[in-house]
Amino acid sequence: MSKQIQYIIAFCLFFYSIAIHSQINDQSFHSGLTFTAHTKNQNERTGLNLNPDKPMTFSKDGFSLEFETKLRAEPHVYGYVCRIISDDSYSFDMISFSLAPEFRFVLTGIEKVIETAGIRDSLDNIEDEWIKVRLHFNKKNIKIHINDKEQVINNSFKNFNNIKIYFGHNKDGHFYTNDVPPITIRNI
Repeated sequence: MSKQIQYIIAFCLFFYSIAIHSQINDQSFHSGLTFTAHTKNQNERTGLNLNPDKPMTFSKDGFSLEFETKLRAEPHVYGYVCRIISDDSYSFDMISFSLAPEFRFVLTGIEKVIETAGIRDSLDNIEDEWIKVRLHFNKKNIKIHINDKEQVINNSFKNFNNIKIYFGHNKDGHFYTNDVPPITIRNI
């Protein structure tokens, strides 16, 4: 057999195996980054760092972050969907909460929780459906939108310099976590 035919066969088999593998492992999630969660060893859990080289800087008026997420049916849904850190001193966390059908939001300093809120029923009966999330940070507050529901945290970051944004697992100094919910993220 000629080298060209061998390369063509190898090329076709490679893409065929990728297609079969994706159909077997992920039949219900057609796009996005699917996170490995509690069913795997801590070192195998997924994390996404939106700023791996250096922190982001936004205008003094604030910034917004939008994305879509989807939860998978697994025994443990608790974990950090999104963690936004300011100046290595403050953290805003979006947590999927296993004891109630809701997302929890926590604004934390290094030593204490500053404020917490939740959107009730934000996870009720929406397993395997895309959930639109919009977070808006300004000087006075943090506005949270989950699909058509809204919540406000009446505190915010001191400034919008040195911002780090993580999804799932992260190894950031004071705000390290390996609690990853069974989620898929897209359209960040």
